[in-house]
Amino acid sequence: FFAMSIVSTSITRLCDGLQLAASVDDGQLNAKQKNEAKAIIKQLTTSSNHPKLHTIEDQSHRYNILTQNGVIYMAFCDKNYPTKLAYTYLEEIAKEFEMQYGREVERVERPYAFIKFDTYIQKTKKVYMDTRTSRNIDKLKEDLHDV
Repeated sequence: FFAMSIVSTSITRLCDGLQLAASVDDGQLNAKQKNEAKAIIKQLTTSSNHPKLHTIEDQSHRYNILTQNGVIYMAFCDKNYPTKLAYTYLEEIAKEFEMQYGREVERVERPYAFIKFDTYIQKTKKVYMDTRTSRNIDKLKEDLHDV
């Protein structure tokens, strides 16, 4: 049996690396993984090259990243979790986050200003947890059809 899940999600402002929101399950990440995530964010905030979608892998996990409208959305997933599905998950998170908080992102000054967004993250994560649900299979087929 392979673990296949989205372990953690974070939302960060691109210009300065300020954490805007995160899933409260970040406790599942060990210190090394938290440091790797911070290093990735730092690299993105200091770089002028921001690919919209990219993935960074370690031995057992993947950091799937969506950078859009000045915000970094990162999903830390088990390595076996389908990358396409992780990107679809991040796009759904980004769409809702922008709808709720898009105009406020530039103005906030304190970390985790939008921590209430975790409720939406948790609900969405539950939907994407089982890669065999018909909704997720349909999403994967749709994505494969586009290739």
